[in-house]
Formats: sequence, C-alpha cells, structure tokens
Amino acid sequence: SAKTLECSSKGDKRFSALYAKLFVNKKFTTIESAYQLSKKFNIDGEIDKISKLDLLEEKDILDSMISKQKYKLNYRKISYKTTYSYNTREENRIINSLVEYIELKKDNKEIIDYLYYEWFNKNSNNKNKYEKLVESIKNEYNIKHQKLYEIIELINS
Repeated sequence: SAKTLECSSKGDKRFSALYAKLFVNKKFTTIESAYQLSKKFNIDGEIDKISKLDLLEEKDILDSMISKQKYKLNYRKISYKTTYSYNTREENRIINSLVEYIELKKDNKEIIDYLYYEWFNKNSNNKNKYEKLVESIKNEYNIKHQKLYEIIELINS
C-alpha cells in the first residue's frame, strides 16, 4: 500500500500544517505549502519525489512550535523627505570620531594637510581644506573612513 502523509487543519491550529510555519528559501511558509511545493511529478503525472520531511521530523517541528509566539511588529513608514542613514552604529561612530578629531586639530595645518592628502589623494593649496575634509567625511561611509580612522589612531598612539 502507498504511504501517505495527511496534514490536518482540525483541532488546535498551532499544530496544523496550514498554520505552523517553516523558514524555507529565505521566507516563512506553512508546512503544508512547503510539502506541496516539494513534490515532483513524472511525465505520467505521478508523484516522483516527495518532501524529505518524514513524520518524526514534522512532529519535531510542530512540537517546537508550541513554545513559539507571534508578535505584532510596530513600525512606521519613512517619509521620502526623511533623511535616513544606512550606516551601522560602528560606521557612525567612526565618522563622528573622525569629525571630532579633525575639529580638534583644525588649527594644526600639518595634520590637516596630511589628512587631506590621505583622504583625497592629492595636495591642495585650498584654504578650506578643513571644511572640505569634514564635508566629505560626513558623506556616505566607505573604506576610506576606516583607513583614515586607523591613521588617526596611529597618530595618537
């Protein structure tokens, strides 16, 4: 006789294959959906391959779902007018540290010239090096931020 796996939607819905969720292919899906999508059919329309979940694995998943809870996520939409930073906290910390250091050293021409050269990879007779440097550092984070931060750490050591 053929072996079949029956998923029931009756009773406690937490144990239902139509309710219990799995994380498959980077998204949540029900056990039933994952099972149905895992079937492969041959040219005659017969099931050629069935899910790799066996009954014990399915039971383990359902048992683990008992302790799981659903949470309502509170969120808000960001207005297109809102300026949003995609930096990590560490990246923001580095940017802020660079700006603070440069502000402290803004009257030290030698350090500002050196940092300007390291950042822009060129010398300049521009008298606004300090302002250009700070303005550029406040822009989108990139690898140069980390490199300049490491240079400043060496200067201070």
